[in-house]
Amino acid sequence: MKSITLLIIDESGSMAGMEGYVNETYLGIVNQIKTELVATPELEQFLEIWTFEGENFRQRVPFMQLSNSTIPSTLEYKPGFSTPLFDAMGISLTAMDARIKSVGSLKESHVNVSIITDGMENSSTRYLGRDIAKMVESFKESNWNFAYYGTNHDVFSIAKDLKMDYVQSFVKDEEGFMKNLSILNERSHENRRAYMDKFKK
Repeated sequence: MKSITLLIIDESGSMAGMEGYVNETYLGIVNQIKTELVATPELEQFLEIWTFEGENFRQRVPFMQLSNSTIPSTLEYKPGFSTPLFDAMGISLTAMDARIKSVGSLKESHVNVSIITDGMENSSTRYLGRDIAKMVESFKESNWNFAYYGTNHDVFSIAKDLKMDYVQSFVKDEEGFMKNLSILNERSHENRRAYMDKFKK
């Protein structure tokens, strides 16, 4: 059994001042997965993280298996420019799909996708919202789960349009980020447990 955590994090200019909280979120997610590796060693866990701003789409943490990889201590996260949310999702989801299809051992993997953003789409040029919604609906048929964690915009409306499985609004401060991390980890853990239960049947 294999589970992949894919994080897509907004790095636009409006996230300035949140660098420390974003890195705490990143490390908190990694620590949660490491704890699960001890409790459920039969579940292999992988991680990949993308950030996006302006015309830049960065794979901050390349695809790696957490049990035998050296994890970066920070994301080197530096906010700037606009919010091409649709392009970021289209690029990262397409790349992950291609990887899974090209690596036989990953074919039955569970993929847990989490988007963290503080603003609405405003600068994509490659994908439209309806393109992403179709992509999400297609992937949801193959052990993919999608969660949208947002602040400072109409979070629930956007998540609904993009066909997310789960949506959470949070306050854009230290307490808000830490509460959001707790919810994200709990939700992700539940998704992985449900996948394991389904896989064992």
